[in-house]
Amino acid sequence: MTPTAYLYTTASRPNSIVAGPDGKMWYTQYGTNAVGKMSTNGTVLGSYSTTDDPGSITVGPDGNLWFLQGTTTSSVVSMSTSGTILKSFTVPTASAFQAVTVPNSLTTGPDGNLWFSEYNTGKIASVTTQGVFSESQAVYSHPEGMITGLNGNLVVTNTNSASVSVVSMNGSYSNLTVPTGPTDIVVGSDGNFWVTSKSSGTLTRLSPTGTVTNYSTNGTLRGITLDSAGNVWFADEGGSYIGTAAYNCASSCITEYSISIAPFSITVGSDGNLWAASIASNKIIKFVI
Repeated sequence: MTPTAYLYTTASRPNSIVAGPDGKMWYTQYGTNAVGKMSTNGTVLGSYSTTDDPGSITVGPDGNLWFLQGTTTSSVVSMSTSGTILKSFTVPTASAFQAVTVPNSLTTGPDGNLWFSEYNTGKIASVTTQGVFSESQAVYSHPEGMITGLNGNLVVTNTNSASVSVVSMNGSYSNLTVPTGPTDIVVGSDGNFWVTSKSSGTLTRLSPTGTVTNYSTNGTLRGITLDSAGNVWFADEGGSYIGTAAYNCASSCITEYSISIAPFSITVGSDGNLWAASIASNKIIKFVI
């Protein structure tokens, strides 16, 4: 069956999207300094004000929503599912985050703390839900995507050095080489890392030991996620596609579907469908697979 895309108009410039603990879709709105909430049938349920350029959003270890904001005074912010700001912690290093078009990542780490990348400073950092920060040394090269990987490590994409860093909780790290401009990353159901590239337009399957298999696509790749079957799905912003690769992909196995607008970030919703945010078109996309 061919997937179907449904487009829902939002306020200005939605950029990061996540399935909330309440089953609703939550997304940051860079253009209006707000966080939006949408039902899985596409109804906008609310828009909640923030202070400055909200970016990456996730569900934290405490079950609340957490997001990054601010390109001058950077902070990590917690929000309830009623839209109430619960906590806001200022990042020790000023101007840690880049503009929305170069998103920093926010994720729950293997130690149960929130971890995020600081694109501008070359650092990664953690913060507890009580606001205690720990920053790395500036040893990364425009770190962007970040996930909890295998064996209790963090995995970080270095956009400016064509590498992925595997980082242990004691701060040691090793680098694996990938094509230029690595952007976002997931751990596949096959035990490999899958990496998007905004520079080369390449989807990369990267083994934990550094073996690289590259797959060509139609454009500029941004967000990446897995569906319930373990298949990789990615947002092709440059070509206005949503694409997929089977988890057991061996050769020419990339399929891309035109959706007429440029997706930026992508995730799986509580309804099992793919959801994406389009900064350029002010749209939220539900992609029924």
